[in-house]
Amino acid sequence: MHTPLFVFQENIFASASSNWFIVSDSHNPIIMLTRDLMFRYWKDYDYLMHYFLFHMFFKMATEAFADEWSKVPVFSNQLPHQMQFRMYEDYSDEK
Repeated sequence: MHTPLFVFQENIFASASSNWFIVSDSHNPIIMLTRDLMFRYWKDYDYLMHYFLFHMFFKMATEAFADEWSKVPVFSNQLPHQMQFRMYEDYSDEK
């Protein structure tokens, strides 16, 4: 299945997304707006005022392009996190 944008999302907060795995077509409007917001921020500031700044800008972009965002399939970020926490354990079929 091809989708123009993919990010893992949190179950708890609507449209809260993880930024550690992003797949996108070239010039995706959500990604482009997020990039532009980040560029504008770093033009005026030389420090990170909030740890989740990228996430805030990304959420603004998803709201600006709500139709595009509605096409993104929803996959929880919980399973990848569970896999990360067990990364150094021996493999188990049960887990």
